[in-house]
Amino acid sequence: MARLFLIDIDGTLLDTDGNGHNAKLMHVLSKLKEKGHTIGLVTGREAESALTIRQVFGLNGPVISENGCELYLFTGKKQKIVLGRLDEVAKKKVRKTIAKQGVFEDFRHVPERKNVFMIMPKAFPNHDPALIARTFLRVKRALEEQQEVSVLYSSSGIAVIPKQVSKAKAITQYCKDASWKLRDVVYAGDSKNDVSAFRLVGKHEGTLIFVGTDKNVQKEIETFNPIIPKAKHSQGCGEALSSFL
Repeated sequence: MARLFLIDIDGTLLDTDGNGHNAKLMHVLSKLKEKGHTIGLVTGREAESALTIRQVFGLNGPVISENGCELYLFTGKKQKIVLGRLDEVAKKKVRKTIAKQGVFEDFRHVPERKNVFMIMPKAFPNHDPALIARTFLRVKRALEEQQEVSVLYSSSGIAVIPKQVSKAKAITQYCKDASWKLRDVVYAGDSKNDVSAFRLVGKHEGTLIFVGTDKNVQKEIETFNPIIPKAKHSQGCGEALSSFL
């Protein structure tokens, strides 16, 4: 049976520093393609970076970037679908609000994210992972009155995104357009910004792979019986995916 494998990038396909990956992973992905499976990326990264990684890994599936803001299809020529974006007025409002919380003492704005407002630790990748989770709560509380936005975090930073978009909604649209059943989806991720995708796939009896270290995220999805390999991040992803060969 052909499956649709959708894989988060930072902390899943790649390690938490956003660079290295498990040595066996490319081989596993290649073998999955040979068996007729489709492999795509679902990430908080900007499209340019995600598309480059798709090419480097030789993948054959879609790319969902900036936490669901953009969807790239590859049936014939490349097609870009914009599902949502924060305009400059909204971004300035976000920046002003969180600046009052002292967030920019430890974090920097990432201007490459064109559709969302993204911040990363200044010390990345040599930062304390708990710093992101703590700061996420501060940012979320500060932005409660801005009902047009949602706040997510990952192993690399915190993203303020349009309320109407999510990884789950982008996956739903892709599966509808490409005639995939959600029960045939395998979703691999590691952090809070993967929860909407985990829930969507889990509720439709698809397969989940969790390779993160965040116990709160693990607890949120445990009802769906995810595959949780002993190794974490890229190594764990490679181990879990190899079970489908």
